[in-house]
Amino acid sequence: MRTLSILLCAALSLGACSNSSKKREEQQAPAPAKKAVKSPVMKQTKAAPAPAKPATRVERGEMTLEEVKSGVANFKEVLLSYPEKELKPELRPVVKKLIEAAFIMDRIFLRQVSRSNESRLRGLKRAVAKDAGLKPYLDYFRIMYGPWDRTHHNKPFWGRRAKPPGAGFYAPGITKKLFNDRVAELEKVKGSRDRKAAATAAAELEGLKSYYTVVQRAGDKLLSVPFHKYYKKDVEKAAALLNEAAKLSKEKSLSEYLSSRAKALLDDDYRASDFAWLKIQGDLEVVIGPYEVYEDELNGFKAAYEAFVTLVDQRYSAKLKVLSKYSADLDRNLPYADAFRGGSAVHRPIKVVNELYTAGDTKAGVQTLAFNLPNDPVVRGDKEKGGYKLVLLKNVAEAKFSAILLPIAHKLMDKEQWKHVTFDAFFTHTLYHESAHGIGPSFVTVKGKKVKIREFMKEYGSANEEAKADMGGLLGLEYMISKLK
Repeated sequence: MRTLSILLCAALSLGACSNSSKKREEQQAPAPAKKAVKSPVMKQTKAAPAPAKPATRVERGEMTLEEVKSGVANFKEVLLSYPEKELKPELRPVVKKLIEAAFIMDRIFLRQVSRSNESRLRGLKRAVAKDAGLKPYLDYFRIMYGPWDRTHHNKPFWGRRAKPPGAGFYAPGITKKLFNDRVAELEKVKGSRDRKAAATAAAELEGLKSYYTVVQRAGDKLLSVPFHKYYKKDVEKAAALLNEAAKLSKEKSLSEYLSSRAKALLDDDYRASDFAWLKIQGDLEVVIGPYEVYEDELNGFKAAYEAFVTLVDQRYSAKLKVLSKYSADLDRNLPYADAFRGGSAVHRPIKVVNELYTAGDTKAGVQTLAFNLPNDPVVRGDKEKGGYKLVLLKNVAEAKFSAILLPIAHKLMDKEQWKHVTFDAFFTHTLYHESAHGIGPSFVTVKGKKVKIREFMKEYGSANEEAKADMGGLLGLEYMISKLK
């Protein structure tokens, strides 16, 4: 086994999904086979020692230096391992290109968190250059992808400005009321008899609600700008790197996905590449592009850029293959009305992987343990070629189990019960939580129209989806225990 260069930051809460995000900063592409650099996983929180004198606040900060130091100390550095022999020589040039593309996802996501993040980061670096004692602020900024503490309801620690609910997806001054009032106006025009006006309103609505646009303001009007135009230079560079990786790859299915995803980065039409992703075979599992909407707390519409570059654990993946055939049974076991049930997806692969590199949304704050994608309900519900894929990050799970769960268990549980706290049990719980993301309703009928659940739930969608996965996973475990007795 050999360790790999990566920053890992796993929170005390053993969150499975790519929910809250992670850390960044300009980096140079590491050679995949180099020895690992240590990286942060949250450790048990200990009471900070009382300072010898009252803590002073940095002039522009909302948190004291001691509070920031304590926040940084809550993240424990670990070494992530991967089986070196399985990263074959022909895979390494591909991985290098993918990591270079991942760096770009990092840069875009930093801007998605806040439009002023880059200037704030430059200012913070200048402050640290003058006073090295302020470095914990810079460390925390990199962990949190901005000056807000994600583990304490986005409390500002560098500067006093609150984080906008819409992050960097919406221009300053766009409130939830302003956005929703404009949407309501357009909905009325869309239903009018004036066909030209209705078509214009429908197009504007689609742009405002799209996962892949930023919203600008022009007087009283709201304008949507596609990601591929707003982040033009960055997505063009990333697309070029994906095309290069596709040419280097000897695995046809991976090449097809990377080529399709490169095209999608340039036009924001991700559906074809989502279908291609479901069919990836071989030793590399890759995800790159805008996916999760957690960062948009205004309405939960806008997707954040992220990247996973991973090495498939073929033996462990084969063990879990049997669960795929029970997906329809797990869905039927959920207590909800038949009227909301959809058909059974064709592709439901489960992959166990070792993380090589991550970037963007998945890396800010709490580290992702597993994910279930794509999120597009059309792809997930397609009965001929659609479905979803569950990917579990084994080396991340092992790090969280060892660094977080075991120490907590040893503090809270009777010593005689420690033998029941096993990695397999922990990993199985994660497996069923993520499996539950792939089942349940995707659409709801509102006033006779079929509406996506995410669109209907808006900013409440993410929290409710996680609650569904928590409860659905436990119900699934109970069902399978009785089924396989």
